[in-house]
Amino acid sequence: MKASLAAVIDVGTNSVKYCLAEGDRSGITRILDEGHRVTKLGRGESPVLTRQAMEETAAAAASFAAAARRAGAVPTACGTHAVRNAANRDEFLEIFERETGVFPAVLTASQEAQLTFEAPGVLAGPLTVVDSGGGSTEFSFGADGRLEGAFSVPLGALSITAEFSNDPPTPGQLADVRLKIRRTLESSSVCPALGKRIVASGGTAVVMAAAARGLDASPACDVLTPQYASRLLALFSGKSAAERRQIPGVPADRADVILGGTCILAEALSLLGNEAAVTTRGLRHAVLARLFSGRWPLQR
Repeated sequence: MKASLAAVIDVGTNSVKYCLAEGDRSGITRILDEGHRVTKLGRGESPVLTRQAMEETAAAAASFAAAARRAGAVPTACGTHAVRNAANRDEFLEIFERETGVFPAVLTASQEAQLTFEAPGVLAGPLTVVDSGGGSTEFSFGADGRLEGAFSVPLGALSITAEFSNDPPTPGQLADVRLKIRRTLESSSVCPALGKRIVASGGTAVVMAAAARGLDASPACDVLTPQYASRLLALFSGKSAAERRQIPGVPADRADVILGGTCILAEALSLLGNEAAVTTRGLRHAVLARLFSGRWPLQR
């Protein structure tokens, strides 16, 4: 079976992610190129995207679209939480299409949940996928490759970080934020029943796994336990953003938001009562698999 070529640009609240791959009807067979650019499209607390954020995001996506075309692929783009909820969404879509030559599919919350669940490629047994992004965190659950349910909570690395008025936050600020997160998760039915098998995806989970390697000088850490999450939370919350940039495994462009994201995942794992396998696969990989199998675009 001859492999085909496809490229996907995922426009998130905090970053733009890109993946170029070969594949066939069975899915992705080889990743050829990947990249990401932190643009903070959803910066601030207003539902109106700033002009600067829109232009920086479109410019990042344009560079990825150009890379895809140079490789011989037609780029596909999709937008998630920040695009979906923006008061000036149409303005952003116009800027994006003008700069990239691609009109992005704006995913509904249910479509985003479906793709998040498919991304890890787990086809046997029960599964809960926790995908914590810049503006929201999605919980998708099911069994044997079938999505049975999903919900989204308005907790993201960017939105939680915005609640800290000090850098690093005071113990009182940290306690207040953690309590807010826990109450939000509890009211959304996050409980041990969903924690039989957990996969964590998204930039926060990947950075936490990388930083966890340094806690015990371990060469690899692809599993986050509630205990590891608590230790990382203590480490990150005791340092300023500038100091967090010096922690091995924490990229400079995520040092300012990793504390907010870690607060969310630490509370989620505590409530779920189990460890989570960390995956670098995300929504873009699920879209690629659907492109190769002829199941894109998603039906609304």
